[in-house]
Amino acid sequence: MQNFDIRPARPGDAAQLKILNDEFNGGDSDVQHIARCLTSNPCEVVCVAQCGDEPAGFICAQITSSICYMSLSAEITEMYVREKFRRSGAASRLMALAEEICARRGAREFRVVTGQENSAAQALYRSMGYAAEDDIIFAKEID
Repeated sequence: MQNFDIRPARPGDAAQLKILNDEFNGGDSDVQHIARCLTSNPCEVVCVAQCGDEPAGFICAQITSSICYMSLSAEITEMYVREKFRRSGAASRLMALAEEICARRGAREFRVVTGQENSAAQALYRSMGYAAEDDIIFAKEID
């Protein structure tokens, strides 16, 4: 079993988060933007997993409010664990910490969107008490 340090991200983690995000999303961000977001976006929760000095993964969750609901909700928008650290408990510990922080900030519902073919992620979410819903997600890029 790997020994992970799982904790909320700090601005000093921006360079490692950039590396992880580049691996996961192809990188549409830079170190300064990441550091700025970590200090100025109170609606986003970002946590990191490290194994020694090596970044192992990260998770991002957005807390939202709506006039339609009394309670806040949270959506896990990004989660990535490097291949060599998968199936070691890092992802479930990242999720648990993000859920805990969001709950302390008032979120009462959590959602996560994943690909229909991503059976490993789906198994993780089910093991953590998430249930699949029948919603269909539509997306559109705005010019």
